[in-house]
Amino acid sequence: MGKKDEAFNFFEKAFYIYEAAKGKDSIECAEIAGRLAEINFQYGKFKETYQFSNLAIVIYEKNEEENIEKLIELCLLICEISEKEGKY
Repeated sequence: MGKKDEAFNFFEKAFYIYEAAKGKDSIECAEIAGRLAEINFQYGKFKETYQFSNLAIVIYEKNEEENIEKLIELCLLICEISEKEGKY
């Protein structure tokens, strides 16, 4: 396992620690989930990208007006997954 993979695994573990400490609906969890979605997309892990994007979207939707830019970015990421997988 390379250093990038190891760093990613630690970052993913940090997400679950934040989730336990701050609560599943915290903005911190949404921010980390969004970043994990982006990293997974770069690795070509589209299933994981979709899962983390959806986690972040659910949290951000609770306060749409403040988080509209992040919601748009995550929706765009999901569209890019569909495009890469040839679904659209």
